[in-house]
Amino acid sequence: MVKINQTGKIGFGRAIKDFFTGYINFTGRTTRAGFWFACLFLALLFVPLLVLFGETQLVLQNIPSLSFNPTLFNPFLYLGFMLGIAVILPVFALLARRMRDTGMKNYSIALFLILFLIDKISGLAFHFLSNETANFSFFIVTFFFLLAFFVFSLTPSNYFLTEDSSRPESDLKGWSVTKQGKVSKDEGI
Repeated sequence: MVKINQTGKIGFGRAIKDFFTGYINFTGRTTRAGFWFACLFLALLFVPLLVLFGETQLVLQNIPSLSFNPTLFNPFLYLGFMLGIAVILPVFALLARRMRDTGMKNYSIALFLILFLIDKISGLAFHFLSNETANFSFFIVTFFFLLAFFVFSLTPSNYFLTEDSSRPESDLKGWSVTKQGKVSKDEGI
């Protein structure tokens, strides 16, 4: 397993390579550019799939002889589901590396990702209950999780870095933390 440690300027190709190389690698760091290029790549995969799903759904619904739910026979539903399952682990790994790059500690990252996973699982349960109050509550909780992920994605590297950091020295090489908690890049390294 290769440790992903992005620093400096990251291009689209390197970000995608790191996304797939670090498939289940929750260690290391991902820069803002690396994170957003990976998100762009995922959008380029899923948006056309969503459009094809919608178009196929319209065609299937206009067949008068169908007496069943046409969604079950839409091949793009299954393709999207398989693609979503295939990228769920690398997305969580990408989020963990991005949060680590902002200076968060491992236990904070683990807690945040576990709570987000619980939120997603409970969302599926609420969906099948068809309870409007439960669905709205799930929507609100999910909104705040996504807002927090968005803030982490925009946060500069080492923003949350503190002097009592639990990260290995190799992650901190080239950075200094003053007693006031200010972080600065060491010159000449």
